[in-house]
Amino acid sequence: MRFSRWMTAGLLGIVVCAGVGAVARAESNVEDLRRALQDLNVWGGDSANARAWRHFLRTEELQAQLDRGAQADRAVVAEILGRFRSDVPGLTHARFARVARELAAWASGLKISSPEQLAAQALADKAAFRPLGADQLQRRAQQTRAALRELDAFLASSGEANRQAWKTYLQWDQIERQVQPGVDPDPAVLEAVGARYYAGAPGLELAPFVKVRDALRALHAVRLARDEAQLRQQYDAQLERLAGLLTDHAAAPTAEKSQAIGAALAWLEEMGQTPALAAAVRQTYSRPNLLVRVSERLVAAGIQDEVDDVAPVADTILGTKIQGTGRTVGQVSAYLTPTQDRAAVDILLAGTTTTNTIGRNGPVSIHSSGLTTVSGRKRLLIDTVGIQSQAATAECTTRTNIGSISAGSRMGSRMIERFAWRRASKQKPRAEWVAARHAEQRVTRRMDQRSQKLLSDANRAYLRDLKQPLERRGAFPARLNFSSTSDHLYLTALQAGPAQLAAPSAPPDLTGDTDLTVRLHESLVNNSAEAALAGMTLTDERLVQLLEDAKREVPAELQIGPEKDPWSITFAWQQPVTVVFHGDQVVVSVRGRRFSRGDQQLNKLMNISATYRLEKTPTGARLVRQGDVDVNYPGREDQRQGVREVAFKTFMRTKFDALFKPEIVGEGITLPGRWEKAGKLQLHELVAQNGWLSLGWQ
Repeated sequence: MRFSRWMTAGLLGIVVCAGVGAVARAESNVEDLRRALQDLNVWGGDSANARAWRHFLRTEELQAQLDRGAQADRAVVAEILGRFRSDVPGLTHARFARVARELAAWASGLKISSPEQLAAQALADKAAFRPLGADQLQRRAQQTRAALRELDAFLASSGEANRQAWKTYLQWDQIERQVQPGVDPDPAVLEAVGARYYAGAPGLELAPFVKVRDALRALHAVRLARDEAQLRQQYDAQLERLAGLLTDHAAAPTAEKSQAIGAALAWLEEMGQTPALAAAVRQTYSRPNLLVRVSERLVAAGIQDEVDDVAPVADTILGTKIQGTGRTVGQVSAYLTPTQDRAAVDILLAGTTTTNTIGRNGPVSIHSSGLTTVSGRKRLLIDTVGIQSQAATAECTTRTNIGSISAGSRMGSRMIERFAWRRASKQKPRAEWVAARHAEQRVTRRMDQRSQKLLSDANRAYLRDLKQPLERRGAFPARLNFSSTSDHLYLTALQAGPAQLAAPSAPPDLTGDTDLTVRLHESLVNNSAEAALAGMTLTDERLVQLLEDAKREVPAELQIGPEKDPWSITFAWQQPVTVVFHGDQVVVSVRGRRFSRGDQQLNKLMNISATYRLEKTPTGARLVRQGDVDVNYPGREDQRQGVREVAFKTFMRTKFDALFKPEIVGEGITLPGRWEKAGKLQLHELVAQNGWLSLGWQ
């Protein structure tokens, strides 16, 4: 039987419907954490090293907090979690990581601190100042060396000439000398070399460069902070600023306030200060910012198929060699299975195989027909690695009908035939049992063989086209969970970098039983855009290519011609693209730090934004722009602008007026491949409120 069509649909279509990704359990319970902790203790034993780890990780305190259940002290739990998540060498081991994962899941279910409590804790933590330890500087230097090794390996993959060119530009030899063990790094060198990573050259936005950039920044900050009095002054200022931001953010959340809180937390964490406060703020203001739900009906729509296949039959049963043809007619279907730590999809084959065969055993030929009921099952599992599968299983039942037995025209043939009839009748139940088992083996072997290559192709595409590009840019979700019930497949993601926050509130409740539901918080777009676009230069040629690749019309104002000046925008390092969802409106903003037009260049921060009203129509969504595209220089709106600034402002408004069209109309979604037969998904829900955008298609 040919399983390739529906198996391909099953593997690749699930990726399309749900968006494959990574898994870290969003929900856990006390028992899961207890088991992980017990496994860690048994593994460590009672050696001096194990006792030192328990003391550092405060596992006895953790056990006590577990015993308190819902009354556990959230601050203590957060501080212990901070130790498990610290950069101490060795904590990346799977057993430590498992405890950290389960601890984070359990802690997320504890009572959330109020903004007032967090602000008060920030001010109270002034008394918790800790001078930098003597080993802090060397630890940051070690992290920088590790980041440099990763970047070197990344550059080596692009060829030796490119590798050496980058090393020359990044002053590699200088920085390597500064981070050697025992060396007291020169702050001036760290600052000068670090500045090159912010220069905006194409490629510097990729994750290996960003990792070195962040490591240099942290090393530089720690080196300057060796002066205890100066560090203490900065520490107090950061906590006072954080307390004010937390209060303001609770009253009126904005992307700017969220970014400022994230930056303050990143500084505190870099300096090794107030881990409990940092963890509590993140647990309060960094909730999942993407939730996707897919109905079983939609998952199955691209997998289900009719099977009608004719294939040769060749087998040996109880010493009789059998040949003939078989026709399999059946149905391939898909069902979801309840799981919490991954999504599970069962692909089922149910059908019948009718056969017409000739069996030969010595001088005897047996003409028979058969009917085999076929029931095959292949389970697919979706998690952070991609798509895996369990071994196929099958259950078959065979019934045969002997039409004739012939021994030819030789002497004694009638006697041989009568004997053969008696023997065949006697062996018939046993032969049918063996035939059914052989059919099961063929079905499972074929399903496993077909799926092996398809699994490999699907996972390779997932890694190449989704996971690895996002990881290179630091945009892969920090937490991503797949799960399934008997009715729906769920995806929950939290996208936030070290200096970012995710959603400050829980998502809105689902209002309808749509086939595809997406709830995303504006922080998902803003955080991902910063990771992917910060510092990148977008040229007019590249913009046209992106529009054409997306099969969108290129407006006349954006088309390239000999009479038009080439232009470009270099995105800002912070908040290069942001969205705001509120009052059934979406505000889209683009922030650039450098602009070019022909041979002219402007190095000033400029913000370009457009506001759209969201409307649901019978065919899809309509976005109607409210007023003109707004272009301004942040912080300088009331200041007088020069001729050059006005000219660039006018030029960019013209370009983005063409990009931010007055009206954008959607006509539903048509899924690719075999999911196209599900028909166009029609929009049934469209709500933008309190930072969340909720979409539902039927």
